[in-house]
Amino acid sequence: MYKKIIALMLTLNMISVSAFAAQTETNLEKELVVISGNIDMSAHVKEVSVIILNPGKTMADLNNGDISAVAFAAQVPVRTSGTYSIKAKLSGASGEYSVYVDYEGNTDNDAEIISYITAADNKAAIEALFGANSSGDAAGVMNGRWTVLGISNEFYDMANCSAPAKIFYGLKTKMPVAAPTLEDTQKYFDMACAIAAISEGKIDDLADYFEILDLTDTAAAGYYKKGNSSMKKAVKTRLQSAVTAILGECAEDEAKWKNIKASFDETFAEAVVLATVEHPGGVGDVTDVIKDFSGQIGIGTATDNSKVYYALMSRKFDTYGALLSAYRTAVGTENSSDNDGRGGGGGVVRGDSANAVTPIVGDYRADSPENIGARVNVFNDIADVPWAIEAIADLTERGVLSGMGDGSFKPDDAVTREQFVKMIVTAFDMQARDNDMAFSDVKHGDWYYDAVKAAYENGIIRGHGDSFGVGEGLTREDMAVIICNTLKKLGISGEETAKPEFIDSAEISDYAKESVEYLKNTGVLKGNGNNDFNPKNVTTRAEASVVIFSLLNNNR
Repeated sequence: MYKKIIALMLTLNMISVSAFAAQTETNLEKELVVISGNIDMSAHVKEVSVIILNPGKTMADLNNGDISAVAFAAQVPVRTSGTYSIKAKLSGASGEYSVYVDYEGNTDNDAEIISYITAADNKAAIEALFGANSSGDAAGVMNGRWTVLGISNEFYDMANCSAPAKIFYGLKTKMPVAAPTLEDTQKYFDMACAIAAISEGKIDDLADYFEILDLTDTAAAGYYKKGNSSMKKAVKTRLQSAVTAILGECAEDEAKWKNIKASFDETFAEAVVLATVEHPGGVGDVTDVIKDFSGQIGIGTATDNSKVYYALMSRKFDTYGALLSAYRTAVGTENSSDNDGRGGGGGVVRGDSANAVTPIVGDYRADSPENIGARVNVFNDIADVPWAIEAIADLTERGVLSGMGDGSFKPDDAVTREQFVKMIVTAFDMQARDNDMAFSDVKHGDWYYDAVKAAYENGIIRGHGDSFGVGEGLTREDMAVIICNTLKKLGISGEETAKPEFIDSAEISDYAKESVEYLKNTGVLKGNGNNDFNPKNVTTRAEASVVIFSLLNNNR
């Protein structure tokens, strides 16, 4: 066998050994290096030569007769498809090996450098890392034995692994592994890197890392995944600050590292709850998230009074404690005998505090409860939205609105795009012509066909390419576009006075910016108490009613 290797070396030395770009893959547990690649068959190559040189050795050493420079050498046949592959078992020490793949006529002289790790070295490094007695020791092991740990990550490497190493120490301390493997090491390291990356604002969409962070089946993850872009951005901002603070506390108190995962999970849940309240898809999101996390917030048994959740909707709270205080105040206000009954409306009338109301529709004022009288009975479920009763009753009497067929109106449900268009077209008596309309999701016979057709022909809507978006909840920015187009169609214009930009104006889609800006400056629509517009939030049926009622009565 030894003579055959010598003969192979001599054969290879007769030509100028050069490298051909190849793919290499190491199997650490079996101590194998798999080398594969493709050859242009027009060169009629039948075999390639593979040489792997030991760490520190070069092709010059081999050419000078130093056979010890070679860790592996073989000639590999090329398949008819032009591919080749060989498994090279190495027996040397851990280190960086040079791989040369050559064939007759090749002119590439570069080597492929691979990091090879022996199973023994890897096992020893992993045991040292999992056996670290402090976060500092873990950082020292990871930095000193990085090349044999066999781990990698998209965010961190040996040059900047200090923070992940300390988090790793906390994870393995709280969740020890009896006989850690490379798979365990990579799993804990990935989790540590994700937490560190979040503290540095490197991750935009946390859902991509839920499996790594072991959050996939949590309630908080469910709310995050269905949240809008503003909500997710708020979670990122909150988490970056909160996790940075947690890491700082752990650095000051070594004992706190073991609670790093629990602290992160609690912080993530709190960020999701508060961001959902601030940037909901509707009052239903606020209601659900507060009820689901009532224990963590400190509420106990949450109220079923929807007015309380309207009062909290789209408000910014920095902590559970601040949300709890506002919740208790809202509950107390709704239960008090001198409450004016308006509540804190949703996307149209929203509470800045328990006793203050900021109208989203400019100058809109809900009728007082004593003047509503029997109008509350128009539908059996609108008593909890007193701020919208007048609008709902008035539009129902005009034939603009209709209920769900069972005596209910579903005021807190999201208004769909076709429902809102039907309301607008009916309210302003827009007529359809005989032209064809090419929306793939709007068919003859659909109850909304004529309304969508009329809105399209009058320039009120554009749709999404070849579809209208039937069944989709109407976002606030889309509502603004429809309102603006309606006003233009009717020849109604208002005097523009420049007003402060919404703080979330960057979240407004380009196609809606002009409409939102116009309606803001003419006072048709306003932001909430924080001066944000929440463009991606959906509009409820009650809110849509107030908007159209206000337009009909010129309450701008």
